Amino acid sequence: HRDLHSFPTRRSSDLTSGQAQLTFANRPGQEGAVLNGRLEFSNLTANSGGRQVAWKQPISLALAAKETAQGPVIETFKCESTFLRIQVSGTPSQLTGTATFDAGKLAEQSRGFVDLGGTRLDGHVSAELTLKRTADGAFDANAKLRLNGFQFALPERPAWTEDALSLTVSATGQSNASGPTRLNTAVVKMESGSDLVETRLLEPVADFRGSGPWQVELHSRGQLTRWPGRLAWWLPSKTWSAQGSYDLVAGATLSGTALAIRQARLTAQTLEIAGPKVVAREPRLEMSLTGRCDWASRRLELENATLASSTIAVQATRFICSLPPRGPVELTGSLVGQAALDRVRALATLDAKAPPAWSLGGRLVGRAEFKQSGGLVTGHVDGQITDLDIVHKSGQRFQDRDVRFVAQGNYNDASRLVHIEQAEFTSATLKCSLAGKIAELNTQPDLQLSGRIDYDMERLSLFVRSLVGEGFRLAGRGSSPIAYQGVWGSDKAVATGKLGWSWAQVYGFQLGAGELQASLTKGLLDVQPLTAIMIV
Repeated sequence: HRDLHSFPTRRSSDLTSGQAQLTFANRPGQEGAVLNGRLEFSNLTANSGGRQVAWKQPISLALAAKETAQGPVIETFKCESTFLRIQVSGTPSQLTGTATFDAGKLAEQSRGFVDLGGTRLDGHVSAELTLKRTADGAFDANAKLRLNGFQFALPERPAWTEDALSLTVSATGQSNASGPTRLNTAVVKMESGSDLVETRLLEPVADFRGSGPWQVELHSRGQLTRWPGRLAWWLPSKTWSAQGSYDLVAGATLSGTALAIRQARLTAQTLEIAGPKVVAREPRLEMSLTGRCDWASRRLELENATLASSTIAVQATRFICSLPPRGPVELTGSLVGQAALDRVRALATLDAKAPPAWSLGGRLVGRAEFKQSGGLVTGHVDGQITDLDIVHKSGQRFQDRDVRFVAQGNYNDASRLVHIEQAEFTSATLKCSLAGKIAELNTQPDLQLSGRIDYDMERLSLFVRSLVGEGFRLAGRGSSPIAYQGVWGSDKAVATGKLGWSWAQVYGFQLGAGELQASLTKGLLDVQPLTAIMIV
């Protein structure tokens, strides 16, 4: 018997008094030792911010067990409290247990002793366990967990709520004291309303405590509404939400170092996912994947992967990306995709009552090809935007029927050098070509780039007005060399370029021909004096 006092439990709260009583007896029986024990805490009081709180019967534990010719027998093990009850009993051949837990009572009674902050906890939890075992070590285990009216909410995270959730686990196998535990079958199943997640072991696992491999099949379907709460621990903000229905089927092999997905298929309908800075709405989304991820060697292999929705469609074929801790980088395969630009723009439209200042239309298509030869990776990227349409809320509009881009180059892993053989952007408004190299890509990128820009100032000013509204108009065509030499962001970098026009109107002022020439030297932007004639 011992008194508890002055035990710090939370900020501005001290445990000032309480009792802990332990009784234990070990006596010989007919077949072996007979054990009886009891541990009880009672009459806890604490000072919380000048207010006294009390907890008369927090928890008690009781054990009655004995040795027999067949092995140890637990006649009863009990844990009793106002919020928790556990009872276990059984023999080496059969063990059963039950538990009930009132989360609301725990939160209420411990609030004066433990600082819960903004955490909310409520609901009822119950559990059942049955374990059967034969003389040769074969076992059959079953467990069931139920949550009713459950709520768990962390500060600044989505709340996890379940009206009625059940989780069942069943497994069979072989266990011997001197050897590994073999798992022959295993099923884990979660049900909550229309939500279902079921994982099934397809092949026996020789050593349960080892690194596998585990061949499993996963089937999950239902509504997305509760998943932000279930995943709240990994979400950075409470503003994440999800709506819509989904169906996921996957077959995979998991080991200690890698995950191989034989086939995975996901279908979602009336999908809406909202976060701090994005809202995605899709009538239907489909995804399929076959590949492998090895996190030990940092290698990703996608034999075939597709994502299709009304916003974007992407396909990867025989794509390999490897960034090993030691050894050469590897990049091979092809990527093709297309996107509806109006729906891409809608991803950032957070408030339907406050539409964005400008809208976007058109379609983007593109492809990328990568090949590997020794330590040299060669790549080619090209794409096209058709019927580009940008409209500002003031009515200013910019259109371009055909915008194209292409880039080609290589990466030498031995020298860590990116060589840009060709990079071109072409439209009725602007044409830009660039070539050069980038060194020290992994540390401080050193750029040695040069090229030329050809522009139509009238169309370029129309493009700017479509984004920011009225204010200025320019006319004329021009051409200028452009360059960037040095470490990116360094005060030793040097950049040059210029723009010229034949006529301009800037916020009501009319100007004649002019030129704006700028350079970046030693971290300072140097703009040459504006050369223009004001028209009165």
